[in-house]
Amino acid sequence: MPSGRRAWGSAVNGKHPSAYTKSGLRGLEVTRPGARRSRPRTRGRERSEALAAGPAPARGHGGGGIDGWLQAQELRHSIAFVAAAVASGLLLFAMLYVRPALEATSHGLDYACMASEPFQSHNRNVYRFLTPLLAHLLGLRGSGIIVLNLLMAWTLLVMSYRVGRAEGMSAGLSLATAACVACSMPTFATVYWGGYPDSTTYVVVFAMIASRRCGPIFWAAFCVGLTNREAIAFLLPFFFVLRWKTATDRQAGISRLTVVRRDGLLCTTALGVYGLIRGAIPVTDHAVVHNVAFYLEPLLRSPWSGLKQVLPAYHLGFFSVFKFLWLVPVVATGVAIRRRAGIHVLLIVLPVACAVLQSVFARDTSRLLCLAFPSLWLAVHDLRSRVGDRQLARALWVLVGASLLMPPWYVTSDTVVTMIGGWTGAKWLVFGGAE
Repeated sequence: MPSGRRAWGSAVNGKHPSAYTKSGLRGLEVTRPGARRSRPRTRGRERSEALAAGPAPARGHGGGGIDGWLQAQELRHSIAFVAAAVASGLLLFAMLYVRPALEATSHGLDYACMASEPFQSHNRNVYRFLTPLLAHLLGLRGSGIIVLNLLMAWTLLVMSYRVGRAEGMSAGLSLATAACVACSMPTFATVYWGGYPDSTTYVVVFAMIASRRCGPIFWAAFCVGLTNREAIAFLLPFFFVLRWKTATDRQAGISRLTVVRRDGLLCTTALGVYGLIRGAIPVTDHAVVHNVAFYLEPLLRSPWSGLKQVLPAYHLGFFSVFKFLWLVPVVATGVAIRRRAGIHVLLIVLPVACAVLQSVFARDTSRLLCLAFPSLWLAVHDLRSRVGDRQLARALWVLVGASLLMPPWYVTSDTVVTMIGGWTGAKWLVFGGAE
């Protein structure tokens, strides 16, 4: 497995990580005193020899099978190319498993209208303008925003593979992790419900995780994410813990209070900039806009009415998001508790808790809980050091397969919808009927 600063830099720069080992470059051997030293190898020579020798196995997995094949493709092309190919294949599978939307539906109609005119003063989603504005600038007007949403879902899958490789995961485990995202509600909901721009929010959140070592970029991305969907603010406790853990790991001896103050200032600045942006957007009818008052007024009138409405089907809505893949963060949390690693427990549990908190204000259970996807990714990242990449990848594929055998339910309020598509077609072939 690649390790050390040099391996990290090579993965980020697109060079294949398997050309490095814990002792440095594979070609730099330790020589005996007095022995003749071989001439230093150039970067081009290293790449040529790596191609001739084939990929070296990393810790926890061998060099054969799908992992070896993916590494060979990365050497032949690049990690970015393989990530794009993997994302394309996985998104195509998701579009076969559930039927892709051809027209905008429900709230997606609002976003489709904004794609034609981004700052409609009468539109209830006028403050969530990021994706519609991008669609407008790209010429994807009206229902064309669906194409941009699919592109964002593809980008999320690319990042799942590429960031995994940059973090030191094997190619096989990075593929399995991307498959977990592709075969769960964050991707299925984007494919099935036309117009909803939630994938842009997921891309922003994943970009924040990838850039967690740089505070200004991290909080700038947070400000951008607020312009797409304010629900990202529910993840603030998770963001602060993630930044605190990263900063204290990188800078030994740094005061925890210093980290909190610095990130508090950056977060406040991001929220201030977002407030100025919202204030500059013209709104003609505040009664229909999805603002703070829109969500708080019903809550103040009847604090428990919303929860009572979603509770009858909440268990099914919770399960529908990741299905059997929920076992991954559960196991990772148990391992972290056993290790007495409280910070790791928080990093895995907080995204789920923050996503669940949304149910106090809104009703789309399956859609809201998709915001907990960082818990799944961080759980995989945490478990790989205990289990090994190959064994963990196998377990993930088993869970993905088991999840695909379950119906693709979508729960909103107390209503359960089965998304039609390839799954219902397979059901018809096996059982002679479909819903």
